[in-house]
Amino acid sequence: MRINTGRFKYRKIEVPENARPTTEKVREAVFSMLIGRIEGATVLDLFAGSGSLGLEALSRGAEYCVFNEVNRKNYKILKNNIENCKAEEISDRKSTRLNSSHQY
Repeated sequence: MRINTGRFKYRKIEVPENARPTTEKVREAVFSMLIGRIEGATVLDLFAGSGSLGLEALSRGAEYCVFNEVNRKNYKILKNNIENCKAEEISDRKSTRLNSSHQY
């Protein structure tokens, strides 16, 4: 898998074997609908897996992204993908398990 557009274009993203990542085609459709809203935005990739959605948003001009992934193996892959894109300074990684006791 790879980033479609922007400053991380063509960067390869490792995908965890137990994840079902958002396909390039779906990401392209989502971001086509969000044109004009991504630039300068802060993004939350709540069930990050590989981080493809958050990295795509950063690549397209989002200012900052918080990635959340609770699976340890997936978290390591996510960390590597962020480093591969050199996005450490514009992102944060969390490993918070959400449950019904969280207040929103």
